[in-house]
Amino acid sequence: MIKQRFVFIAKSLSGGGAEKVLLETASLLQRRGHAVLILTLSGTVEHLLPDNVTVQNLNVLGKVAKALGRNTWVNRWQAKQVNAAIDVFQADVVISCNAEYVSRFVPHPNLYHWVHGVITGSKPRVLQDLCRLYENARLICVAQAIADDIKALGIRPLRCEVIYNPFDTQKIQHLAQAYQPQIPPPFLLHVGSFNPRKRHDRLLRAYQQSGVNMPLVLMGQGAHQAEIEQQIKQLGLSNQVILHPFEANPYPYIQAACALLLSSDQEGLPTVLIEALICHTPIVSVDCPSGPAEILTGDLQEFLVPVQDESALAQAIVKVVNTKPMIELKHYERFAVESVLPKFETLA
Repeated sequence: MIKQRFVFIAKSLSGGGAEKVLLETASLLQRRGHAVLILTLSGTVEHLLPDNVTVQNLNVLGKVAKALGRNTWVNRWQAKQVNAAIDVFQADVVISCNAEYVSRFVPHPNLYHWVHGVITGSKPRVLQDLCRLYENARLICVAQAIADDIKALGIRPLRCEVIYNPFDTQKIQHLAQAYQPQIPPPFLLHVGSFNPRKRHDRLLRAYQQSGVNMPLVLMGQGAHQAEIEQQIKQLGLSNQVILHPFEANPYPYIQAACALLLSSDQEGLPTVLIEALICHTPIVSVDCPSGPAEILTGDLQEFLVPVQDESALAQAIVKVVNTKPMIELKHYERFAVESVLPKFETLA
């Protein structure tokens, strides 16, 4: 018997983290006995689709619509197609993921905008638009820091729920046993695209300053790889730092690592930190907005350092290597499916 009917709206299913979380959440809700439909505005799919998830591409983001951009008339027409599909499905809850400009015109009484990152620091026009869109709207924030950011901007949503991304802990721990990493442990690990926001430069300088003899593995890819390679060479770390391409299943590497490191200027709710804890791997992270401070709590707070303090980051790397802190269920159970999904079930 179907419990509730959920519709997720997405611009596409491109390779972003928010889209990955959408697919995982949809699949987990379906497994709990709910009916779930994902509506996409375009047909781009760069993630592996779960077997139990239905995706309907409305194909309303063609060349003309893209050229017109955030045009109110176009967005209203797109929303009309979305709303027709929602009505056919008879949705109890509608959750919009990175599709605010269209979903703002969807009149469903339980429509939520899913906010995956702080909006302070956005381009002025984007920030102005989001402040207007989120006013008197229903919001789901993936971290408390995001909800606090919205409040600090003076936005008054009709409802604002903080719901962490759900993690299937058993699945992740099972995948962590799938193969042996090509790089033998011990090693330190950073997982993230080669993007300036990830601040590989900060990490490399702190790693050099730490004097730790353990190799550092940078798992990722991206347009800025050449810049990272150049910095590795300039710092004299060519024999210590290993660049490794993304793995479809990175968990064996995460589990094998002595510690996972994060050095970003900004995150939403950094998935990789939670996945590391589920793999019982210690973490060293900068306290960037948002997420790390909500993940590294209690006895793990000592491995959370100020964003700009490279010396503190270096010291934390030395400390995690020397102390090897124990990661237990209490450190990640609030992100587990059993803790998170019931909160989605209260949205109707």
